[in-house]
Amino acid sequence: MIKVGVNEPVFIEKAEKNEKGTLAVTFKEAGGETKKKLSLLEQMNESSDASGSSAGATTFLMFPPSREYQNELQAPEKLLSNLMNFKNQLHHILKRFVTSNQIRWDVLKGIGMIKTDEDVLKAVEDETKYSQIYANIVDQFLTMGAQFKITDPAKLSRLLLVRQSKEKHFGRFRDKFLEEQPFLEDVMIPKDKSKLYIKAGTKGATTLFEADADGYVPKFTDYEISKGLDNPIQSATASDDSAPAPEEVAKVEGLFGQQPEAPVDFSAPAVEVTPEPEKSEEAAPSATDLSQFAEPEGE
Repeated sequence: MIKVGVNEPVFIEKAEKNEKGTLAVTFKEAGGETKKKLSLLEQMNESSDASGSSAGATTFLMFPPSREYQNELQAPEKLLSNLMNFKNQLHHILKRFVTSNQIRWDVLKGIGMIKTDEDVLKAVEDETKYSQIYANIVDQFLTMGAQFKITDPAKLSRLLLVRQSKEKHFGRFRDKFLEEQPFLEDVMIPKDKSKLYIKAGTKGATTLFEADADGYVPKFTDYEISKGLDNPIQSATASDDSAPAPEEVAKVEGLFGQQPEAPVDFSAPAVEVTPEPEKSEEAAPSATDLSQFAEPEGE
């Protein structure tokens, strides 16, 4: 089962839009092809606890970033920032397979005449255009994903998930500072060069994971550790009292629409926390900066 911590080896099994136009990205553990469906009699006599299920697979439903916070429409600068966090997550996934200079975005396609930053902010403030920008990001990600063959089972990766919140144990992608704090990398990167691992017992290392055979544990940030987002243990809460299905679906609808002071929580109401101490929150795009819609710098 794909869960909080480093999952490896995994691959992207599929990336698609569902019937509502929401992006769905499925990661699957490698080496766990679906077994023959066992009859009830065979299941009763089976020597293991596997009853014909496939290897762990998790589908992340990446909803449009929320336009509201606490029942109020967010400022256009914040709406723009939310969309860019979403785009940058997908850019990060694509960068696992190609270099940045091969990735091309045109997220304002079909939005109308956009000449100034003020035009951009007016566009994201308009609900219809906001939805179109989300759709553009999704469609272009899927097009590039097919072009770069990101669903090739031979392209194995490491996937680091952090806990949704202290209360909710299901894992989520990071969404900020992805160059230094990635969530996806090639499985062939040596652990001593990896940004997803740290030697157990060293300063800043989580104490909630046992070291692997090489002496490494998943690398979480100081902020994630301070907020309990490195905890892989399922909480005994009302929201987590059912066993996950063989193919889990992780809803990320609350991930991008939160205010900077709110914790990352996919479904629960926001709870105020202090900002990450080691890095200041990224500044909201100014009304004179169209570079927010450009690709991140090439490698």
